[in-house]
Amino acid sequence: MAYPLSLILSLMLSMSPESGIVKLPRACLPEHYELEIDLSNSHDAIPEVKGNVQIRINCVADTNNLTVNWKQLFIAEDSVSITTFDDKKSKNLIKVSKVNYQPDRDFIVFTFDQTLKKGSKYVLDINFANILELQSTALYKSSYYDSTEESIISTVLTNLYPMNARMVFPCFDEPDLKATFNLSLIYSPFYNAISNLVYVEDRNKKHSSETSACRKFSSQSPIAPHQLAFSINNYGEMEETESHNLVIEGITNDHFEELATAVNYTAFLMERFNDVLGVEYPSEKLTLMTINGNSWEFSGGNGLLGVPNVINDEEHLSIHLARGLIRHILSSRLTLNSWTELWLVEGLAWYIGYEVLADKYPEASAQCWEVSRLDSKLTLQTNYSIVSSSLLNEIGLSAFCVFSDLASFIGKTSFIRGIKLLIDSSSKKEIDVETISNSFVNAFLQKRDLMEVFEKRSTNVEAPLKVLYDIPTYELIAKQLAGPNNVSTYDRIQLIQDALEFAWMGTVNYSVVLKLINYLRNETDYYSWQAALYHFDRIWNILGDDPRKNEYEKFLRMLVSPIYGKLKAWKEADKLSEKTRNLHSLLSIWACRLNLDNC
Repeated sequence: MAYPLSLILSLMLSMSPESGIVKLPRACLPEHYELEIDLSNSHDAIPEVKGNVQIRINCVADTNNLTVNWKQLFIAEDSVSITTFDDKKSKNLIKVSKVNYQPDRDFIVFTFDQTLKKGSKYVLDINFANILELQSTALYKSSYYDSTEESIISTVLTNLYPMNARMVFPCFDEPDLKATFNLSLIYSPFYNAISNLVYVEDRNKKHSSETSACRKFSSQSPIAPHQLAFSINNYGEMEETESHNLVIEGITNDHFEELATAVNYTAFLMERFNDVLGVEYPSEKLTLMTINGNSWEFSGGNGLLGVPNVINDEEHLSIHLARGLIRHILSSRLTLNSWTELWLVEGLAWYIGYEVLADKYPEASAQCWEVSRLDSKLTLQTNYSIVSSSLLNEIGLSAFCVFSDLASFIGKTSFIRGIKLLIDSSSKKEIDVETISNSFVNAFLQKRDLMEVFEKRSTNVEAPLKVLYDIPTYELIAKQLAGPNNVSTYDRIQLIQDALEFAWMGTVNYSVVLKLINYLRNETDYYSWQAALYHFDRIWNILGDDPRKNEYEKFLRMLVSPIYGKLKAWKEADKLSEKTRNLHSLLSIWACRLNLDNC
């Protein structure tokens, strides 16, 4: 079948329909950043960061204002300027008449006394400053004792993924707004500077009576701001190996054994990625550096990845590296249209990470039994929230569980083939998420004739389900469950779980199974309902915002409404037992999801 590629992309719609993220206006788009960041005071008691960014923009519409992302940065308003840009280097200064901060959107809006013209290019020049963070967000400082516990190791490093670049410098911090970069880092000459960009040159820079080091880097191709990564450190020890034309370099100051382990694991993982997906790393060199903690697992910067300075669990290290590497591979090939589609990258990072390490994690999907996906909407709900590692973990795990469901539905081999098609095709052209998602939903519904089944079941009420029986036996069980209930609770739960799973795998027709399920209209056992609703939640997530989901909702209302009404009446009469109280709580969630009266 030809739909696995569509299948993967459909998830992006179902995961982010109500995100509060507000996208930047698109009247002018970035082409190039000249970014200078002064970290020469980063080791002071109050580590101040100063910088300047010059953003060359191309206007695709007339406008008299320009909006960029900004968060918690001091802006030297008097120094903000915008000039015309052309190949002859001539400049025409345009006055900035107003600076408007919108912290609820992470926006800063510059208004000009002249109109920026469509088809013209300009350079926006901004000086900014901030205090270096101590938390592992954006640009931060990490300090810890070495193995002797006598000396302190101090590093400055970035964690800009997914939407923290705006906390480091004003920019167009959206995944599809890519530009070239020149990055200049100013720092103490006693330290070293590394970046995932290409090294250009070293020079000295005078600071009052002191001289600082200045190292310049440049991007070879356009990148989004979150894909930038760099560090200031005094690491000296190195380890190096090679895998599939990729040079894997490790640097550390005090944890050589841990670094060597990480380098070797990375080489092994790149072999596995090539075997499973036929993909290679997006650059010729990857630098691993030991850090205090795991935050750089979430680095979106191809070519630079952090590894823990203390390895207590090699299996945990392997999955940490696998996810980080897959993020780099995907970010070089996929251009998300907005941050609401981050779900796709995180889900694939988890799924592929477990798949290439299947011998170590054969039952990885078992953890999905404990994941509540009901109305969780694990996406980036606001434009101004700091995206923490814990939130990314939640998004990744939830996405992984739905990907696991989809893989079980169409078969793991087909699913992996779909991922390969996705990676190959997305590197050649932009993804039309909605069109491909709709094509998947068509294939999903057609594979089991689901829509026709749900349309019939929502208007023709009958009854129930179990182990792999023939159709006449299923019909007998359905009649038995629909009548006086003399089937034990345990057997009812087992019937529901088995029959729904067989239907999911395509062994039993859904039309047969839904006759069994109908008995739930009178079921008061919590675990029977939990088993059924877990399955229906999987289908709910896959259908996303497709308009044909209405028939599915009708079916679920028909199923849930009678027992929910009965439990609601019991609650009002204070007749709920402990067992039925739990069921009432579960069905209340679905009642609200289905817009039932008095949910």
